[in-house]
Amino acid sequence: MMNEKLNEYIMHYLEKDKTRRAIMLSGAWGTGKSYYIQNSLKPYLENSGIKCIVVSLYSLKNLSELNKAIYLEIRAKAFAQKSESLSASKLIGKTIVKGIASFFNVDLSISETDLQQLYASIDLSGKLIILEDLERSSIDIFDILGFVNSLVEQDGVKVMLVANEDEILEYKKEKISVPDGGGKEQPTMETKDVLTEKSERYLREKEKTVGDTIHFSGDIKGAIANIMTSYENSTFKSLLSAVNELGRPEIIDEIHKNIMLYEGIECENLRSFIYACQKTVDIFDSVNNELDSNFAKYIFMSVVAFSMRKSNNSELGWSGDADKSMALGTKQYPLLYYCYLNIKAQISNPKIFLNIEKQWIAQKKLDEQEEKNNSSLGVIYNYSEQKETDVINAIKNIKELLQTQSIHPSQYGKLAAYLIRLKYILDCAEEVDECKKLILDNIRQTTDENAMSDFTMYLSIALSTDAASEIKSFCEEALNVANNKARGLFDFDYSIEHVDEFCKQVYEQRNSFVNIRAFARKIDNEKLSKLLLQCSAAQISDIRGLYLAVYGFSNIDEFFMDDKDALLDLKNRLYKLNNLSNGFDKIQLLQLKFFIENLKDILAKLHA
Repeated sequence: MMNEKLNEYIMHYLEKDKTRRAIMLSGAWGTGKSYYIQNSLKPYLENSGIKCIVVSLYSLKNLSELNKAIYLEIRAKAFAQKSESLSASKLIGKTIVKGIASFFNVDLSISETDLQQLYASIDLSGKLIILEDLERSSIDIFDILGFVNSLVEQDGVKVMLVANEDEILEYKKEKISVPDGGGKEQPTMETKDVLTEKSERYLREKEKTVGDTIHFSGDIKGAIANIMTSYENSTFKSLLSAVNELGRPEIIDEIHKNIMLYEGIECENLRSFIYACQKTVDIFDSVNNELDSNFAKYIFMSVVAFSMRKSNNSELGWSGDADKSMALGTKQYPLLYYCYLNIKAQISNPKIFLNIEKQWIAQKKLDEQEEKNNSSLGVIYNYSEQKETDVINAIKNIKELLQTQSIHPSQYGKLAAYLIRLKYILDCAEEVDECKKLILDNIRQTTDENAMSDFTMYLSIALSTDAASEIKSFCEEALNVANNKARGLFDFDYSIEHVDEFCKQVYEQRNSFVNIRAFARKIDNEKLSKLLLQCSAAQISDIRGLYLAVYGFSNIDEFFMDDKDALLDLKNRLYKLNNLSNGFDKIQLLQLKFFIENLKDILAKLHA
């Protein structure tokens, strides 16, 4: 039932229904029931002068709390209107009055005048009470049904229950005998699912209270469009610019078909979609730039895919290469590791993101060129489908392109891994080694600090242990050459003269350690321990502050598990320093104790 038809049905229930029974809106979690109520039903009814009192049953523990929630919701609306005049035509919610009176210990034997004022304060005429999340309430469901029955039957109030009824109904296995063709029972037994006694009782009680149950399907595509248009970011709004012949933004159909219905996702959860929109807009807002439209679409679609997957599995962790994951996105829109960090750990670096965009655009242009010209890169990346002589010639041509720096640095990681792989398949070792040297020379000359950020993602493509070892070694060498700042950090001489500068640089680049998934194991703990003997209390505080800054977010176990041994070693060394206490004053010892406690907390997050 589309939203318009559903609105009309509920209006008919409010104006014409005289059964003194409630109605129920039932649908799976995340299908947009609440979104429909807030964005379609409430405006529709309120335009006709009918107010909606929406109360969630989620987390409410008893009927007193429910009475209070309804009362406060009604009074809030009344307060917003400044005043309500007393009228004999007002429908009095005696069920709620009694509940509120009990909750606040109000004596119902008060004077008729005072009682009339209490009645008047919770006028329910021209209102629809909507009780959401029936299946998630801590109140006994039979108490809720009894409460609603009292409202609709005794007070004539209009009530709509909102639920995922599939989560309410429970089933059990029951053995049944299977008759043969002649009508005789077979000795073998089969089982079937039957309702539990509690569920059967629920249906009986529901029948007394609820007239019609509407199974909600909702206008998913319409909701997607409305949600997207509610955001103000210009880049995000531009995603809606291309429309089909029906006037609907093309991206809406693609989101529904290629993301929500994607095999392995199969989820139409609007809460998750809203979450994805918010996270995408946050990323776009952080860079304060107009992004390439195709890149913006790629980011958004991959974040939607990840959010849908998260709604099915909240414990979803990183699964993919170093910079992107099809398992968390889709084949067409793999999730960037940058976006994963932003969503899971709130780590943001606009400079890195804009550089990723630049690399993505360059890669797209290169891919288009490869597709048109079947370039040497294309031959190498698809070597298993080529002639041996063509691959050898492509390697020679690559060497010439590297000599003239005609290959974008974003290709170096992938190219190097494939060349090393081919080195162990074909007779081309000399040519590959020359290409490796040229790649390193070009990295030293590039002004693009983050050009090598995707190097590690190609470690797994080797066909032999020797190739894997060489790819790993070359990857480490290339990354070291590319990241001069990081190299400088870990070349720290552990002198007291340079400790302040070291702390400053590490703090400024604290997010970069998540990208390389290492910090503690890059530190020489023996030298650090000796350095601490020379440090002031303030300097010890600064050094321990580095560990808090790097490991400060909650799910560090996803990124820093390999640092566990180094952190344990440092903690043990600090214990020894603390026990020696030679040369330390009490404030320095206090800082050491703080440092030890900080390390304990970090190790607890790493389950050590």
